[in-house]
Amino acid sequence: MGGRCVLTPNESGRILDRLAGLEKVITPDLIRQVLAETNRFNKRACTLTHEVMLWVVLAMGILTDLPIRQVFKNARRLRSGEESPSRSSLCVARQRLGVAPVQSLFHKVVRPLASRDTPGAFYHGLRRMAIDGTVMDVPDTLANAEAFGRPSWRWGVSANPQVEFGRGGNAHRSRLSNRVLHDKRTGNVSRLVTAYNARHVVAVGPRLF
Repeated sequence: MGGRCVLTPNESGRILDRLAGLEKVITPDLIRQVLAETNRFNKRACTLTHEVMLWVVLAMGILTDLPIRQVFKNARRLRSGEESPSRSSLCVARQRLGVAPVQSLFHKVVRPLASRDTPGAFYHGLRRMAIDGTVMDVPDTLANAEAFGRPSWRWGVSANPQVEFGRGGNAHRSRLSNRVLHDKRTGNVSRLVTAYNARHVVAVGPRLF
């Protein structure tokens, strides 16, 4: 994959050795595959290679309450005399990685986990999905304002552009499934269901935004 990471690996060859459990879902070969497909190659040896940073980004999705430097510290057992990369170095390396490898990995890995044998996962042959959404402020830039717009209130418009996004998952736990089945308001749900192939999914739930 081009330039290698200069950090000392453990006996199994792992740099971020505390993330070994993630390899049960996302293998190192898959990480390297998406990096190759998105043309993320390191031309020289360095500490924060694209491969290392992609693992760090994945760890950020688990350790959501920690800043990026603490995420790195929790992902790697430090050796004697070794210092963790600075926050600025990690942020620059994350920007250099970009979003394309993360998007590619998402589409290769994320899928509904419930099978036909999972209790409560299907309703009359259709997969039950719970879909929820939220609104998040994004940086006040012209590009973001043009892409997402600014919500208006009776006092004026929002100081920041805002993006609406939703996420869905299997609703096979009885409490969650019963609650969404009894609410017939679909609101903005329908436009998100297409990601799950609407011919095989039943989408029921409250209005998103």
